[in-house]
Amino acid sequence: LGRLERVELHEVWPTEAGDLTPWLARGENLALLAEAIGMDLEPEATENRVGAFRADLLCTDSATRRAVLIENQLGRSDHTHLGQVLTYAAGLEAAAVIWLADRFTDEHRAAIDWLNDVTDDAVGFFAVELEVWRIGDSPAAARFHVLCRPGGGEAGEARAPRAVGERERSETQQRQLAFWAVLAEQLRRRGGPVKAKKPLPQSKMTFAIGRTDFALGAAMNTLRSHLAVYLACKPPRGAAHFGLLQASKAEIEAEAGRPLRWRRSGGGKSGYICLYRR
Repeated sequence: LGRLERVELHEVWPTEAGDLTPWLARGENLALLAEAIGMDLEPEATENRVGAFRADLLCTDSATRRAVLIENQLGRSDHTHLGQVLTYAAGLEAAAVIWLADRFTDEHRAAIDWLNDVTDDAVGFFAVELEVWRIGDSPAAARFHVLCRPGGGEAGEARAPRAVGERERSETQQRQLAFWAVLAEQLRRRGGPVKAKKPLPQSKMTFAIGRTDFALGAAMNTLRSHLAVYLACKPPRGAAHFGLLQASKAEIEAEAGRPLRWRRSGGGKSGYICLYRR
């Protein structure tokens, strides 16, 4: 067996703006981050101007069509980037903010958890550590390690029980938990390829369906009072798969019993087929 070795980020990406951000904006790489946090992201702009500043990467959440901001950092988390995250989130009215760094201090993890506690589901904050690993002379591979997310802690698991005096879940979060709990129970009863996941107080979930190029997602928006179910055709073969499905659009919509929303994204490298209900 080979020896797994961690690679310093600066060896792979010497700079944030010139190397890391363009790499992350490519469809196949952004899809890795999207899968880790449980969202489907479409790149919109890099170095997007926000007043006198520039945000690293602006994306769109495919399920809700709302803005998602990604702030990259080569190195340990610091107060400067925390301030940038808040400034850009306000300037872009982002629905989600993803802070990507080499390592996070306990204080900055606590800050992201606190932001998720004091805000509702209109905006969510993620802290994600970017790791690069290599075995021997093999090509380096990136890994996204989610430390903080809305409604839960590391890797999507709920955080430890809160201390006495900390605020309880909001009414919106309680509705989200109840909705995903009912869905999980229905999936368990029916069986099939889509497996139930642990309910979390969040607005969307993605489900593996046994094919690495596809993912099934569900989303709820309490502000707009709608539900969505979507099939994501992911890179690198997402465009081809989407085209094959679109060729049978009439038959698929007849089977669904209603029109669906068909959309290519990621510069044409991926596609989404969505069903919305109010």
